[in-house]
Amino acid sequence: MTHLVRRSSAVVLLNQPMLKQFNELWPDYSGQLQVIHQAINVDVEHANHYKKDVLEAVESKLGVKLQPFFIVVGLLRDVKDPMFALKAFLDWRNQDGNTYSKTASPINYKSYNLLYVGSVEEDTENIQQFIDEVDGKAVHRCDTLTQKELHSLMLSSEALINCSVSEGQSLAVMEAMFLGIPVVVRENPGNCDLVKDRENGLVFKTPQEMGECLTHLEGNPEIKRHLISAGEEFIDGKEFKENIRRIIFTYNPKMFTSWCIIHIPTQRMPTS
Repeated sequence: MTHLVRRSSAVVLLNQPMLKQFNELWPDYSGQLQVIHQAINVDVEHANHYKKDVLEAVESKLGVKLQPFFIVVGLLRDVKDPMFALKAFLDWRNQDGNTYSKTASPINYKSYNLLYVGSVEEDTENIQQFIDEVDGKAVHRCDTLTQKELHSLMLSSEALINCSVSEGQSLAVMEAMFLGIPVVVRENPGNCDLVKDRENGLVFKTPQEMGECLTHLEGNPEIKRHLISAGEEFIDGKEFKENIRRIIFTYNPKMFTSWCIIHIPTQRMPTS
């Protein structure tokens, strides 16, 4: 990474936390720095039109009825930490009804499913362990879908869960907000740049907190509606759909050989 940075004349970063960390790692960098959010492309009308068809196709392939379900999206690799959500979800689903709430809950926990959408990108020990734990009863997985199919499927879910250890800027989280789907995310700089806890989504640190978030979301319809509305408003106000034009039209394409577009992981990296 340092080699690329030193060779570049400018760097594009995805959010303010990344800019802050960049300045900590390379304080003497003399090139131009620019924060440009990722762009999203969501056809809500198309997603709604094919919502039922896509859900039925996925259910037919898996041989189960999914609803109600939470969805986790992304290629399977260690940084996505898929086991985190799997274990937290099963603990939440198998509770007695009062574990995450001081009062009796109206939620039928046993009716919920967890669906992972994403093919294997890193065939590591952790990913193999996760695949072995997918039971096909309460936890399911299907390979990567097309973007439009995924958007339709997301509309059938109760919420999108992001349990990544590190994120640059999650397209799935932004797309979910745009589609009007609640987001429940793990605390890391990239996620927290998009999601403010109890404002436009829910944020967790531990498996216990993830369970509390799911109970809070599913047990409070008014709060769920508020989070959906706030998420839509946040995305509308950020102009994510226009940022790609800033990259294309602001800078001469011939300069891109000296530009560096990077994702800095949450963990600190050596500078040499």
